[in-house]
Amino acid sequence: MIHQPIIDTDNPSRQIDVTHHNQDAPAGLWHKTEICLSHIKINVFIEGDFSVFVNDKSYSPIYGDICFLPPAQIHYGQIEKPTHLDYFELNIGTHALDHVSGGTALLERLIKNSCHNQYFLRPKSEDENRAIKLCYHLENAVKQQNKPLAFAYTLQILSLIDSIYTNSSDIPYNALSKHTTAIIHYIEDHYHEKITIAQLSKLLGISSTYLSLMFKKETGLSIHQYLTEYRIMKATVLLKDHSVVDVCYLCGFCDSSHFIAAFKKHFGYTPAS
Repeated sequence: MIHQPIIDTDNPSRQIDVTHHNQDAPAGLWHKTEICLSHIKINVFIEGDFSVFVNDKSYSPIYGDICFLPPAQIHYGQIEKPTHLDYFELNIGTHALDHVSGGTALLERLIKNSCHNQYFLRPKSEDENRAIKLCYHLENAVKQQNKPLAFAYTLQILSLIDSIYTNSSDIPYNALSKHTTAIIHYIEDHYHEKITIAQLSKLLGISSTYLSLMFKKETGLSIHQYLTEYRIMKATVLLKDHSVVDVCYLCGFCDSSHFIAAFKKHFGYTPAS
């Protein structure tokens, strides 16, 4: 699917685009290359049998659910069996609303609410129908190349989500096993240090082979992959105030060339760009 620009500039932090994902999907890891992003990501779900992994929880969205993910939040989807996916995706740069009165405050408020571990929202029926209707209006405006109208619909969607945050139901989630959760929390606390599977195995008192298989089965990622993604997530934040070399070692990478290669592989550009 193609990301259709609403605001298209050379500055990624000011860009906005929309995608309507509507296709059959095979079983497996979903959007593996988009586990940690530098912008805000919003999904409005319509159809599909899948789960979304965020932190140490797994969610199974249904019609009308909304997912709001702040920048640098590790996430990905898993599809257990072939399914038809239908959902809208909005990608919004963190400074895309700087020119709008109250726009920066709106994004900051949404990010703050989501960072309280409320990444998924289940609106009341009237709000879920309105959200989906606005997404279709947005899509039509983009197809007609009416970017001002598309931007207006984007603002309406964001304002609706802002109101939903104070008036939504909690979404059920599946917690991961205690061992997988322990690994995730250990990485959160020690990502800047050297971490090995043998070390984790000894800490949890189970074999390295079992630990690796269990983590991969539950999260879809190897422990090494998750650790690298988490370090990159932290790096995107630290790069605002530190040099590339400093961030490399603050995030636990063994050398700057390894860090730069991992960062570029993930985002498609170097941390100095």
